[in-house]
Amino acid sequence: MTSRTTLRRSSLAVAAAGAATALTFAAAPSASAAPIGVGWDVNVTTTVKKLNQQITFPQTRFPAQVDIFGDGSISGNLQLPDATSTLKVGSLPLAKVTLAVVPTKPVSGKLTGLDVVANQEFNIHIKKIEPLGLPINLVGNNCKTATPVKSQLTGTLTGLLDPYTLKGEYTIPKFSNCGLSTWLINLVIPGTGNTMSADFTNFKIGS
Repeated sequence: MTSRTTLRRSSLAVAAAGAATALTFAAAPSASAAPIGVGWDVNVTTTVKKLNQQITFPQTRFPAQVDIFGDGSISGNLQLPDATSTLKVGSLPLAKVTLAVVPTKPVSGKLTGLDVVANQEFNIHIKKIEPLGLPINLVGNNCKTATPVKSQLTGTLTGLLDPYTLKGEYTIPKFSNCGLSTWLINLVIPGTGNTMSADFTNFKIGS
């Protein structure tokens, strides 16, 4: 390994989210070095294409393991807080929606040079759809995607400790166990071309 290659690999550490992944620091390589624990603050937003509506999740912390001196693999668990958004038709607010992202597998990915790829599978759990002004939940307690969402986010690192963004598109499967609202939810939400963006800041070695 050349000194130039060593400097690049040892100045970068990575991870991802759904979203998520990577960044860097300098250290001396070792053939037996274990993956290194790192962490970032993460802000995730997604846009549901059929509704043309953006959903913003509260900030969370993403701890990850990065094999900087080996194959560049990334692994970690990204737990997003529940998000609440107002469902609208045009500018008319109709209901308050609370949803959760429930991982079915850990985040996995790879750092190749400065390029990051991060993969995650998760279910979308619609916890509540509450018509504005009415104290009722239209979906019950177990309204989830019938099969897991598979997402892949990609991006390019810019420098030591710099914030970075991973982006990608994903398909939302049909939902099940949503009571009488199942047919309507499956009419207006599932489909291709939904987008996700994850902003990573405040990098630290450790978590």
